[in-house]
Amino acid sequence: MILIISGGYFIHKVIKQKKVITQLNATKDKLFSVLTHDLKTPMQFIQNKLFTIINESDKAAFDQKVCKQLVMDSYQLSKKTALLMDNTLHWVLKSKDQLLFNRQKLTLISVVNQVVHNYTPMLKEKEIQLIYNVDPLVKVYADLNSLKIIIRNILDNAIKFSFQQGTIILNGVTKTNEYLLCIKDQGMGFKKKQTSAKSVFILTSTPDTDGKTGTGLGLQLCRELTKKNKGILTIKSDLKKGTEVVLTLPLYKNQETDEKNTNSGFRRQ
Repeated sequence: MILIISGGYFIHKVIKQKKVITQLNATKDKLFSVLTHDLKTPMQFIQNKLFTIINESDKAAFDQKVCKQLVMDSYQLSKKTALLMDNTLHWVLKSKDQLLFNRQKLTLISVVNQVVHNYTPMLKEKEIQLIYNVDPLVKVYADLNSLKIIIRNILDNAIKFSFQQGTIILNGVTKTNEYLLCIKDQGMGFKKKQTSAKSVFILTSTPDTDGKTGTGLGLQLCRELTKKNKGILTIKSDLKKGTEVVLTLPLYKNQETDEKNTNSGFRRQ
């Protein structure tokens, strides 16, 4: 009987370890794909555009409008590449449990304003009107760096999947113990099955308005970081009708309760 129980336990452990190894290999393969394709390709585009500017700018026939467009294209590509690099780095650090994380009192409108400021050029390029209304008095209890990553990825997707001269609405609703930050676009949307995928990486099979297909790494990272911030991320989307992302975060007034619960099991030496 002891041998049977021991053998069953051993088999269970082997199966569990095999599953973990399979997931790690899938993550590793995806990260290699991101590094070799999704990072390498835009860098080559940027190099080519800058090379054209350097070699053609001194020629009298070189159109200044063309030059300006090449610079703008390079800028946008560098922004997107930087976001992908940031997501990849944080994903690796999170997987190794090395991500620095410090939940604190944050004025949400300040965080939103910082992110919106960085995306102003992209909004202007697509002539997208951003309407946002966040209560300036709202304080949430979250980690600053991860919250920026979450909002940045959501807004980035909203812009990429919005049509030219579209509208993005960003507003918030205060509940008893939480704040709901809603970001809604009127763009291409996703198929419903994509918003509920449970794989290690959620692949976005629908191209954006520029015909480019993302890795889905940003969305998956948003889900993980939202969960770590004790929040909830929900997505409602209809193909060709738009997407609404709702980020639910705990209000700062719950901080004292959270700290008591966290410290209740520790005794000062």
